Amino acid sequence: MLSFHIRRELAMTLVLPLMDFCCLVYLELPEYFATVMQRVWHVAVRFVFGLRRDERLAPFLERMGCASLEERRRYFVGLQVYRAVYGDGAADQEQFPASTDGA
Repeated sequence: MLSFHIRRELAMTLVLPLMDFCCLVYLELPEYFATVMQRVWHVAVRFVFGLRRDERLAPFLERMGCASLEERRRYFVGLQVYRAVYGDGAADQEQFPASTDGA
């Protein structure tokens, strides 16, 4: 079995970028599509921590160390608006932080 850190990196590098892309492509997400994306992220979290379907996810979502999908969606929309107004090269943009604890 893969270690926790490898499973976490797999989820953060393979699943999360696809979620971010979907947030930009489907700017006004229908509620059902947002629910589907949330479920996919929950499956990834269950994979990382080896959880069963009936276990609570809230403490594990926090331990993943990344912003919620809704926060990420708002960030990327704001970034796109900024780029539309000021252009791509106006400021040195940082990537959205993967971890809220600085790790």
